[in-house]
Amino acid sequence: ILTGFQAACRRAGLKDVSPHTLRHSFASRLAMSGADLRTIQELGGWEVIHMVQRYAHLSPSHKLTAVERITPENSTTLVTTPENGADAKAG
Repeated sequence: ILTGFQAACRRAGLKDVSPHTLRHSFASRLAMSGADLRTIQELGGWEVIHMVQRYAHLSPSHKLTAVERITPENSTTLVTTPENGADAKAG
């Protein structure tokens, strides 16, 4: 199987790719598509959920997109600031 995999990688012009790399990509892409960790666990064949968390990495652009979703229009959190420069800490 490994010989066939390596030959396919050569034909595709891929370097530094292994079946292990594909497991990371598989878990990460499922996570970024919105799949829940339990589903990823079953599809990837991991016995414990913490291994899914180790394999499923989020890309920087995915994290940026998530942060950019935070806007006053879609946030239920009320942000307040101290008036007249008063310290917000309880004294």
